[in-house]
Amino acid sequence: MNRLGILIGLLFCCSYSIAQPQPQAITIYNNPSQGVQTESRVFSYLQSQLTQFEITQSDASVDRALKNIAGGEGECVRNLVVNKARSKTLLFSEPTTYFLGLQVFAAPSVQLLSTQTEQNLEALLTSHPKWLLGVEKERSYGDIADAMIQQTLADQLYVKEGSENEAQMYSMLMSKRFELLLEYPSVIAYHAKDASEKPVPIAVSGFAPFITGHIACRDTPVTRGFLAAVNSVLAGLTLDERFINWHLEYIDKSLHDTFKQQFSQAQNPRL
Repeated sequence: MNRLGILIGLLFCCSYSIAQPQPQAITIYNNPSQGVQTESRVFSYLQSQLTQFEITQSDASVDRALKNIAGGEGECVRNLVVNKARSKTLLFSEPTTYFLGLQVFAAPSVQLLSTQTEQNLEALLTSHPKWLLGVEKERSYGDIADAMIQQTLADQLYVKEGSENEAQMYSMLMSKRFELLLEYPSVIAYHAKDASEKPVPIAVSGFAPFITGHIACRDTPVTRGFLAAVNSVLAGLTLDERFINWHLEYIDKSLHDTFKQQFSQAQNPRL
């Protein structure tokens, strides 16, 4: 009788274990060289809430991650900017990070006219034909900025090969490998916070006022469920004070009001 009871207990435990849903495996690529920590905090929170998924992270450049995903190796990549080309093959979450729009920054040693007025990127480079604009080959700056870069003369572009690396681009600007850099104000503020000399912002028109980063995945039933779960968590998190504070921490205080205004408008586009 005792043996029978033990056997029944073992069978019950085994059947209960089998009946429990197993976490679904998701491999997500991440570029470890990205400097601003806002996205890392947001993703850590998401991961803590998405216990129904077994999330494995793998370090890779954006280019390598996208090639792997296209080949069926891994499912998703973190902090990706949406553009038309990517939207043809990838599914995107709701925004996980928000950035004030791209801005052109000049090296501190560059001679700028104090009376310089706002102009577009083409006019700025035309008026300074010897200047180089630093950009990254593997990076998308969004459809608007990508189009501007494609229209820029190759002789005025310094194109960095390899994986995205904000810190390296900032360092090259400061050492004047090129005169101009296209970057988010929050990224520049992060890298320049303790510097005695800082890059000089130039008023350039035409860029989108706000850029967002997303989790992007190849299209499968599992990733559709994963992104739906991500979006559900984000719906609550974006209303949490921590979310906006994680962004403001890496934005210069002079830009806090502008960021809050743009963020509010993004959350309530009809206002």
